Amino acid sequence: MAAAKTAILLTVIIILGFLMVPALLSQGIMAQDEFLTYENKDFGFSIQYPSDWKKEEEYTSKSSNVNIVVSFTKQNGSRINTEADLYIRTEDFLGKNVSLEEFAQFQKAYTSSLLAVSSFNESKTIIGNKPAWQLGYIFKGIGGITRDGLNSLMINDNTGYSLVFSTDKKSFDKYLPIAQKMIESFRIGIKQ
Repeated sequence: MAAAKTAILLTVIIILGFLMVPALLSQGIMAQDEFLTYENKDFGFSIQYPSDWKKEEEYTSKSSNVNIVVSFTKQNGSRINTEADLYIRTEDFLGKNVSLEEFAQFQKAYTSSLLAVSSFNESKTIIGNKPAWQLGYIFKGIGGITRDGLNSLMINDNTGYSLVFSTDKKSFDKYLPIAQKMIESFRIGIKQ
């Protein structure tokens, strides 16, 4: 009798599970984010990004030493604020021998002046087999919305690469794993 009740209970649980899977998938709870690969041969890098994020290549000029090459955004319906975004900026050091630590100091000064950031959490790491420096910070975005930022910095062949991620404070835990996956997929060395 107990075995029959257990079998019935297991059958009910399995049926309920199958009934709930479509609902969970439609809400994105069980869906595995599909990532696409973006390659830029002019600036020599590739990165993976979520298929539901908007990719926008920026106007770039090889004659400029600083370029925002591409941005990836998760829109929230607002044209002003994004739910989350990551953009890639390159900086040609114009023959100067700049260390990763110096590049991090330049980026801190630039970010502080642009966004009025007063403190940073800094850490050294490895991204795509390259030494990297990460700067975490909090700032006030457009409309006074508190946002978290993470700037991952690398150097290759006299060029600095900044991968700048930001999201509103309340969505940080939701989007940080996606941003980390994007950053970890970043590879330098794609040639024309």
